Amino acid sequence: FSFLAVPLFIFSGELMLHGGIADRILRFAQATVGHFRGGLGMANVVACTLFGGVSGSPTADTSAMGGVVIPLMKREGYSAAYAVNVTTHASLAGALMPTSTNMIIYAFAAQGITGMLHGQPVSGVS
Repeated sequence: FSFLAVPLFIFSGELMLHGGIADRILRFAQATVGHFRGGLGMANVVACTLFGGVSGSPTADTSAMGGVVIPLMKREGYSAAYAVNVTTHASLAGALMPTSTNMIIYAFAAQGITGMLHGQPVSGVS
């Protein structure tokens, strides 16, 4: 049952992309740090971190924010390789958020290990 959260996080990321939330997050990030030199790259990092905290999946974060930010960065004169690297590396911050799919899997595994240490059967883990 706990593993059901993984595809649902990815699905929520896709919903946010098509619902326009990714654009709004990017506009907020640009308003926050966009006025600095290299502001679009920094806004990319802020937006990916915020989106990763909401979606919980670096994969969903990369697909959603990459579809919005990478073309914008290329249009503003950044190289394609730089835009892709900034987006993919900033999306990894979503893996460190407490709502990430990795944290759910670790918590599920730790619950099973803890249950085994206390003499409870692993099948009783929910």
